[in-house]
Amino acid sequence: MKLSPFKRGDTWKILFSWKNEGTPINLTGCTAKMQIRKKRTGVLLAEVTEANGITIAGTLGQVEVAFPASMTAEVEAGTHETNLQLTFESGEVQSSDTIEIPVLEAVTR
Repeated sequence: MKLSPFKRGDTWKILFSWKNEGTPINLTGCTAKMQIRKKRTGVLLAEVTEANGITIAGTLGQVEVAFPASMTAEVEAGTHETNLQLTFESGEVQSSDTIEIPVLEAVTR
């Protein structure tokens, strides 16, 4: 997955579809988290869970991630990394590919 650049201070939304050979995986009962980290150092810049920005559409196999503007305002411009991590009721953990997140300085503040 390749993302277009995000601007600091904007609401960032990313939609994931969890599938097995084209068929949506039932995510009912899953928990999720997503962190943004500095690419070179691994320093944590932002984190969301289903308590503050992740919505899981169970039987559709979809996960919508939204980082609020108040959180992204604190993320410095540059290229960072992220991935979505799901934990199933069984305890199984699955993560998406690592994704680069390009962040640009906002012009309008």
